Amino acid sequence: MTVAEGGKQPAMDQIVAQLLFLGLTTGAIFALLAGGMTLVYSVVRTVFPAHGDVLALAMYAGLTLYRVWGLHPYLTMVLITPLMFGLGLLCFRVFLKPVLRHDPMIFFQIGLGLIFISEELMRVGYGIDGQTVTTPFTVRQIHIGPILAGTGQLIALGAGFALCIASYYVLQRTSFGRSIRAVAERPDLAKLFGIRVERMQAFVFAAGFVLAGIAGSLVLPFTSVQPYMGLSFTLYAVIVLTVGTMGNFIGSLVAGMVIGIASTASNFLMGDKMAAAVPYVIFILVLILLPRGLFGSREAR
Repeated sequence: MTVAEGGKQPAMDQIVAQLLFLGLTTGAIFALLAGGMTLVYSVVRTVFPAHGDVLALAMYAGLTLYRVWGLHPYLTMVLITPLMFGLGLLCFRVFLKPVLRHDPMIFFQIGLGLIFISEELMRVGYGIDGQTVTTPFTVRQIHIGPILAGTGQLIALGAGFALCIASYYVLQRTSFGRSIRAVAERPDLAKLFGIRVERMQAFVFAAGFVLAGIAGSLVLPFTSVQPYMGLSFTLYAVIVLTVGTMGNFIGSLVAGMVIGIASTASNFLMGDKMAAAVPYVIFILVLILLPRGLFGSREAR
């Protein structure tokens, strides 16, 4: 928190409002990433541990497009979205399809291997130092009441919320979404009703990559990217996914807000080292008190 104009310390309501804004922004990104992980979970019935590395890959792709072609970080989403979709399809065909009818833990172990491969490739290609993309537009700050908001953060907050709600709407209110839920819950019965199960699974899996890629593009203007950041994002997404109830899309949105606000507030009050434990404390408490998460059901919604 910066000192207010005239050297005065910010009032408590300003601090609270600023923390809420930063927490909601962080939570929107967590929710978007967890939403993508929810889609992947609906296909494989296990967590894909390399999901955070997909976000990191998207950030590096945006960084490269910015440096080579001078594309604005948000314009890079036009190219990154199909790139992530194609990467998701490739991963499904090569790594998931051969083991889809076996123990889901096999794919989890494959995901662990992909973490090490992708992280080492990013390290070799870009080094270990954090790198950022800054433009006059994304670093601009504006006052909204008591809140000092960066333009990039505002866009991340609005776009993250909008994409989560839009994804939930598609899943719940469209025939395509009902087909996705049918495949997620009972693929054998879905096939009897004429749904092309394998094609739908591939699409849903790739859509999870797309959401992770968009999340990476949204945070690129105000977050540095480095090769080993993916695992921490995956861990936060797993916490959000579990707290909001595994497989529940709207639960991920709510849990993302809770974890984002808790992380930001605890970082302000206790410092970053102590605050790192807060999401895990929430995670453990929810597992003890509400083993099925805040929304109770483990079915995809």
